[in-house]
Amino acid sequence: MIACMLSIRQNHRIGSGTRRHGGSAPQRTVGVRGRAAVAAAVLVVVAASLMYGVEHAAQPERFGSIGESLWWAVVTMTTVGYGDVTPVTTAGRILASLIMLLGVGVVALPAGILAARFAEELQGRRDQLAAQLDLALLDGSVNPSEFEELSRLSRDLGVPKDTLDRMLQTKSLRHVLVPKCPHCGKAID
Repeated sequence: MIACMLSIRQNHRIGSGTRRHGGSAPQRTVGVRGRAAVAAAVLVVVAASLMYGVEHAAQPERFGSIGESLWWAVVTMTTVGYGDVTPVTTAGRILASLIMLLGVGVVALPAGILAARFAEELQGRRDQLAAQLDLALLDGSVNPSEFEELSRLSRDLGVPKDTLDRMLQTKSLRHVLVPKCPHCGKAID
């Protein structure tokens, strides 16, 4: 199991060098997610096998096979923890504690990191659109050709049209309330 994890980690280090700075966050994480999914699957099978070996004699109805133990391993490693199947032996409880901690590191924590990277990417796209909208509003309004260009950029960035419309309303209102110099764009006091 450890050798498998090290192999996956080494492959990630070698394979990610060319992709480290290119593409969007979702594109950069596709290979990482694939390797993480393989590592998680291997760990679930290993955890189920170990728990089967430890708990089968004490609870043959709950841990009757490695396949049945997979349910416990998936529920435990994903931190769902239904409680329908629990270890009763001391060795099983110790093993379960280790598997729970491993589940947080292998499944729950990376899911949060991935969600944060997607949120950062989306915010970056909105910021890029907002910057172009600010440029279009330098003269006080957005003309039809500027609106068409903003709509195209919105589509290219994957920002929904309703988000563009809200941004336009908010920024247009702000522009009216806080007049700006037509030459430099700075707010006029």
